[in-house]
Formats: sequence, C-alpha cells, structure tokens
Amino acid sequence: SFSVSSQPGWGYRRGLFLDNANASVLRAGYSIELVLDTSALVGAGKLRADGNDLRVVWDDGATQFELDRLAETPFNASDTEIWFKTRASIPAGGRDAHYFIYYGNPSAGTPPAAPNRVWALWDAFDGSGVDTSLWVQNGSVTVSGGQAHFGVGGNLFGRTAYSDARFEVRLRLS
Repeated sequence: SFSVSSQPGWGYRRGLFLDNANASVLRAGYSIELVLDTSALVGAGKLRADGNDLRVVWDDGATQFELDRLAETPFNASDTEIWFKTRASIPAGGRDAHYFIYYGNPSAGTPPAAPNRVWALWDAFDGSGVDTSLWVQNGSVTVSGGQAHFGVGGNLFGRTAYSDARFEVRLRLS
C-alpha cells in the first residue's frame, strides 16, 4: 500500500485517466504505457533526473496502492515510457480515474519496479537454464548472460495462453 501521510515529501500529484475505447472489458492486470515528458519536469525542478521519485498509485478513495512501474526509456527525456499494470477492470467504453502519479520527493527511495509485476510474461534469462515454470523447451536452448541461445531447431513455447497481448522481444541474430 501507499500512503502520502506515512511517506511525506511528495510535491506533486497528477491524476491519470485510463479510457477503454474497446467494445469489451479491459481486464485488471493489463499493462499500460504512459509517455511522459520527464525532461520538462526535471528542468522545472519537479522531478529528480533519475526518476526515482516518480510513483504510480491506484487510489479508490479508501485504499492507496503503489504499483510497480518500469521506465522502458531513460528519465530526463521528452518521451519517457513508463509501464504499469492496471489494478481494476475498466468496462467497455469506460474510464478509470483512480490512477495518480506522485513526484517531487527529493528523499524518495527506490520505487517498486519488478518486471513480472508489470508484464504478464517476463523472463530476463538470468539463470543457468530455461525457466520451466514459464516455458516448454524443445530442442537445444541454453541460457547465459541474460540471453537465451537457440540451437538449430530449438524453441520455447510459453506455458500460459493469452487472449490479447502485445508481444515484445529483443533479438540478436548471428
């Protein structure tokens, strides 16, 4: 949970409106991208250059819940991409106004930023082998240095089926 009163020093709070223009419900746990001009905020002295004082909070009037958030691009840029996961479903054609960003706290610690709490599927490939709780492996696939290495005919299949998704992967082909 998150409480402004128990964590003083936040200079700014801005509401976020999440609109669902779809004809179906946007489910809780959907990953959302917020693009923010953090360089303007840093230049105005409202945000630390490292962005550690930016928080995404869901507040339903009774409970404030700090969400894990990840910056896909650097802070102190005109187009910082910040990702977080929705806390509640948004009805078709509806709006959720329970999300806020807090910033401007020079003494803020490191924000929660676990990738697996932002995206439905995340694997940093940082272990010594394929994470079999996430993947079904066929053929030769090894893991080292934050990368999965595929031998000829090797592949990974996700263990979870997704009905709607944006799939992003970084590949280096040799």
